[in-house]
Amino acid sequence: MDYSVPIAPVVKFLMLNKKEVEHVMTGWVESFVITALFIFVSEILQNPLFLESSFPWIWFAPVLVGLRYGLWPAMMSIILFLSTYLYDHPEQLYTIPFQLYLLGGFLLTLLCVIYQRIGEKKIRYSEEISTYLQNRIQTTAHAYKVVLFAYQHLEHSLISNPVTLRSSLAELRELLAKGHDKLEPELMYRFLNILASHCGLEATAIFPVENNHVFAQPIASIGFVKTPSQEDFLIRECIERQAITYITTQQILKEYWGNYLIVAPFLDQNNEVYALLVVQEMPFLKLNMDNLDSIDLFLNYFTEGNCDVNADKILEKFPDCHVDFANELQRLVKLEKNTKHDSALCAFLFLDNPHREEYIYVIKNEIRGIDTYWETSKEGQKILLIIMPLSNRLAIESYKNRIVSLLLEKFNIELNGKEIRFKSCLLSSFKNPVDLIDDMLNIK
Repeated sequence: MDYSVPIAPVVKFLMLNKKEVEHVMTGWVESFVITALFIFVSEILQNPLFLESSFPWIWFAPVLVGLRYGLWPAMMSIILFLSTYLYDHPEQLYTIPFQLYLLGGFLLTLLCVIYQRIGEKKIRYSEEISTYLQNRIQTTAHAYKVVLFAYQHLEHSLISNPVTLRSSLAELRELLAKGHDKLEPELMYRFLNILASHCGLEATAIFPVENNHVFAQPIASIGFVKTPSQEDFLIRECIERQAITYITTQQILKEYWGNYLIVAPFLDQNNEVYALLVVQEMPFLKLNMDNLDSIDLFLNYFTEGNCDVNADKILEKFPDCHVDFANELQRLVKLEKNTKHDSALCAFLFLDNPHREEYIYVIKNEIRGIDTYWETSKEGQKILLIIMPLSNRLAIESYKNRIVSLLLEKFNIELNGKEIRFKSCLLSSFKNPVDLIDDMLNIK
């Protein structure tokens, strides 16, 4: 025997939530009340089922219930008023007129139920479409809000950090050119200002270190910074590894939360830590790998500015080399080894020509503010070497194309022609800056 039909409504009822159950129960109660009201009126008028009236008004009960609540409450309404009538007049069930009366009322109720089902599906479909559109509007509004926040952050970054990495390095190079002592407070304070301006640091300080012991009094500071503890995890790890350390999600999950977000070392020529940079406060979005990379780059550039071992070797091999050129080259070579930020060295060979000085003058005017050049001569030919910090092969090609266009426009000559030869190389191509210069001077 197939029980799927009578069991289906029961299963459906059991799967409803509390609110839907209350709605279903209210429908059954209202269906019963409506039907009872029609039965009561027919009994008062002494006209059961309104059989003696010109219109069978009692069928409004199942019709209204069917239009409002569907099939099963409508069937309950029909069974209810039929049972009350047939209880007193059971013989009527076997008469043709009563059977036709019952069939017509049942078909009318069934049509109303079908109409209710169609209308209910349309209403449910409209509600689903409305819910979907509301969710899409909320999602779009949320996405727009996120984009607005990102735009505001970008705008704030551009306003508060108007300098580029190269311009900051140019300012730092000017600072190092004055030849201060490496722990002089004024030097450290100006370096701290450059670093804070570029990286968005809010509370930071530089503490001296001697024999791996951190002193409590800072050399320079911006904002309030707590006194460092020798047992602080980041400080201890920074001194041991001699590398930049910073707070990570894994450390927070291990219930570590120290006073600092970033700790970075200042290293001397012997790779000994002589000072520590500690960052206590900075914007949340600034604590990213790009910013950490920039801090590491600035520290390496600054510390290498106080080393002159490689620069002495360059000046010993090439006595006519400018000191600034030699210092910058050795700094960038060491910077590439420590941070993997490469730089470029370009060489121009000016062959014997009446307009040679004009060519040199024009190319010198195209040198960027951060670039460093050295003009020398070899075998009667003049050579111009240009250091381009933080420049890759793409930057070299862009610079070369600019020079090609310039020479064609001003002198109608071609690069690598009879007047000027060009050669370029990345600093990472040579382990020794002396060998690098020697190779570039062999331009032909």
